[in-house]
Amino acid sequence: MKKMLLVIVLSLFLCSCKKIDEEAKKANLYKDYVNEVLNVNEEVKNDKLDVKFEVNELSNDYLNYAVYVNTNHLVMKDVIAILVHDKESENLFPSIGIYDDKVSFNKDSEKLGIKLSGFLESNKEVNFKFMIQYNDEEGKLNKYYYFYNYRQNLT
Repeated sequence: MKKMLLVIVLSLFLCSCKKIDEEAKKANLYKDYVNEVLNVNEEVKNDKLDVKFEVNELSNDYLNYAVYVNTNHLVMKDVIAILVHDKESENLFPSIGIYDDKVSFNKDSEKLGIKLSGFLESNKEVNFKFMIQYNDEEGKLNKYYYFYNYRQNLT
């Protein structure tokens, strides 16, 4: 009976260590993507993707920002995307495929695109950078970067 209890306790311990290790790997991957995108200096666009940025002033204190990606029925497997900005914030940058499951699209997919959005304390100017990567039909990795500069409309 004591051996059985010991086996159960050790099993629970090993499972919890594995989960902690997986979360640490995801956190490191997230940090790597954030640093990569913040340090990119040149846009690389895919004309087949429709990428649109939107920034709305919710109040004098907050902005809501988003990027919309219309896949135009492209085959996109294992999509990873992240939207970053150049301002200090306590919030994580919106992403897909890093902390959560990767998304895939095919030509007949009912899903038509991706939306990443977040909130930020109001700023007169914010520079956004968006990265999307995926594998195409042949399994080739595609990675693109899009930039958007927001300036508050002072009228």
